[in-house]
Amino acid sequence: MSTVEITAAIPGVFYRSPGPGKDPYVQEGDRVQAGEVIGLTEIMKQFAEITSTTAGVVTAIHVANGALLTPGMPVASIDVED
Repeated sequence: MSTVEITAAIPGVFYRSPGPGKDPYVQEGDRVQAGEVIGLTEIMKQFAEITSTTAGVVTAIHVANGALLTPGMPVASIDVED
């Protein structure tokens, strides 16, 4: 099994859920599909989705909710389903 790192494309603030008090998009152990939203980046009141590039199981979320992202920073790890 291989692991894929999902990285930040743009700088900004990372959010794990679509809004305050809402459930996170994904948790460790969740199965995801390619293109599924795993978090948001907010920069200057604009939001961009961070999506999975592959189907698999989320093994780690590397960034805390509200943390600052830099481009290329690992956001999540996904074990690829073969």
